[in-house]
This record gives sequence, C-alpha cells and structure tokens, in this order.
Amino acid sequence: MENNLEDFLEEDMWNYFNSDSEDGEAEEEYENEYEDAIADEMNDPEYYGRNAGEVVEELEENLDDEESDDEEEEIKIKNSNAIGELGEIFARKYLEELFKLNDVDLKVNPHNKGNEDYDIEVYGNLIEVKLSQNTHPDFAEIHFNNEFKYLLLIWIRNDKFYFSILSKEEIITNKYATEMHNGREEDNYVIQTRKVFEKDFLKELAIKLNIDKDLIDLNDERKLELYEEAENDVIEKYYKNIDMNTLTGKMKMLGSVEKGDIMQDEVYKYLHYFDANTINNGDGDFDILYKNKKLEVKFSTINNKIFTFSEIKPEYFDFIFFIGIDENDNFYFDIESKDEYKELKIKTTEGSKIFSQNGSKIHFGKSSFNFGNHLTIEEIDNYIESHS
Repeated sequence: MENNLEDFLEEDMWNYFNSDSEDGEAEEEYENEYEDAIADEMNDPEYYGRNAGEVVEELEENLDDEESDDEEEEIKIKNSNAIGELGEIFARKYLEELFKLNDVDLKVNPHNKGNEDYDIEVYGNLIEVKLSQNTHPDFAEIHFNNEFKYLLLIWIRNDKFYFSILSKEEIITNKYATEMHNGREEDNYVIQTRKVFEKDFLKELAIKLNIDKDLIDLNDERKLELYEEAENDVIEKYYKNIDMNTLTGKMKMLGSVEKGDIMQDEVYKYLHYFDANTINNGDGDFDILYKNKKLEVKFSTINNKIFTFSEIKPEYFDFIFFIGIDENDNFYFDIESKDEYKELKIKTTEGSKIFSQNGSKIHFGKSSFNFGNHLTIEEIDNYIESHS
C-alpha cells in the first residue's frame, strides 16, 4: 500500500479501469452467441438450396450490423451537467420550432447566467427542464424551492419522445415526486412514474402558456433531428479533445454520481488500510467515518483551468476532502474542517446566496489546494487532530 494518496489513487484507479477482464469475457460470450446465431439461422428453410458460403457471409454481415448498432447505442452522454444542458438545448429548439409551426408568437429565452432556479423562460413563465434517457423515466434533482413555475419533463426511449409539463402544485397533489434520500431534510426529489405522461402534452402546454389554439406537433423524425443537433452541441462542449488514455479522460466520460462514488470508495480503501475501523457510509448524509470523524469527499476533473465542487452540505460533515485531477493526471488535495469551509465559502462567494438547502458550490484553481499534489496518511491524521 502506497503511503501517499496520489500514488495510491493513480495505481488503484488504473486497476479499476483496466480490470475489464469482463471485456474479454464479453468478447468470448459474443463469439459464442455469434456462432449459435449462425447455427440457428442455418436451419431456417429460407436458406435451403443456397450456397453455404453465401449464407454464412450474409448472416455474418447482418450480425456485424447488429453489433455495430449496439456499440453506437452504448456511446451515451453520462455527465449529469451535460445531460442537463442537453435537455435545456433540446427543449429550446423543440419549443421554438413548435411555436413557429403553429404560428405562435412566443419567444423561448435561456436562463440568466448564474441563475440555476430555472432553465428557460416563455412569456414570463420560468420553466425547469428535466431529461431522462433511461429505460424507465427517471427525473432527479428536482428542487421545489427553486423559482420555476413549471417543470418540463422529456423522456426519450427508442427514439420516441414523451413530454409532460406540470406545475409544482400538480406534482405535489398527485404525489408524483419522492425524496431522493429518504430521511434527509432537504429539497431534493425524483420523479420515476409514467403517470406524468398520461395527459395530452400539447393541450396542457397551450393551457399553461395561454395559447388560444390547438397545437400541431412536430413529427418524430424532426424531433430526433433536433435532439441530435442538441446532442452534437453538448458533445462538442463537454467531450471535445478528451484523451481516453488518461485517467482524466476516463473520469470525464462518467456521470457525476459515478465519479463521486468511485472517489469515495478509493479514499475509503486508502483510509481503511491504515485504520480497520473506518466505515464507508455509502449513500448516507456523509461519506466516510474515520476515527469518529464524519468525512465528505468531493471530486472534480479540471475544466477551463477550474475545478468545481458541488452539492456541499457542511451541516453533515466534520471535514471535507477536495480532490481534483488535471489534464496531465496530476492530483490536487485540500482538507477543510466544517468551520473552515464555511469561512472559505463566504470569502470566495459573490452575492448573497452562499448556502442553500440543495448544497453549495465552490471553485478552485490549482493553487487553491492546501496540500498541492501530495498528501500522506500522516498529514491527514495531523490535520484532523489539530483542527478538531
């Protein structure tokens, strides 16, 4: 076990990403399925009397096409910020074209920079947009205390689009939303029911936006074109020039929850090696219990020379670990006590919205990390002891 955290992280994370022995197993499984499929198809009467070589060649081409389609479907935007922006861009494009098609004189405006309470504005109506690409609808991180009036839900499944527009009152009355983390007193909800799509979306949209006419929808082909345009915009912004031969590149391709879970597990393994009483708190209020101190772990990949750490709730932890990784796979470390973090947040925040029920956000440059690129178990223990 490496004594310093940066070497441990580098070695163990590469082990994590390279442990795709599943890839070899998946490839072997595919080959077996490939041969079985050809064997099954060869018994199809349709092929009787034909040259066996021609039949096998045709079947292999078909199966290769199916495999290519599967591979393309696996290339998805997973970064939660990117998914959020994808939903916002697509919603703007869709509504703008919908209004144009129906000769409705309404403009779709993006949210003001720095205002995360809503995503788009139409005729004075503040609208929050949520997008789900999952097999079942899954709209997370819904904050009712934010200042939106309507929630626009977009669910895409098998290239089909489902829309719903709901007021906060409708969501609460019909009990569509449930707490994301049961037991926590926080304004953080998720909608995972198909019931939200039972009403006629265009009629609901017309009512809520005071449109005095029946709306005609875009066809599915055009919706998909707009979605792909929005997707290309987001890929260009978030995934351009990502080097998949680096830890940074591999982490950037993951969603924020998955990245956070990986780093929480890594820090837990490191601390547990030196203290067997260390507890991984999973999805609890804090991440790790180490020597009776509640630790929170926040991780960020660099973007435009800045590390961004989000959803920080000092009421739940004693100490917070900030860990960043830059474009050259250099790690950066900072530890702050709860009180130190509050003071730091106040110093670095412009405006009055310093802390919120949904957690706060803070930005670091490379020089902001108090331990720089090097952190040992002795330094961790000394810091916690001297700041307790």
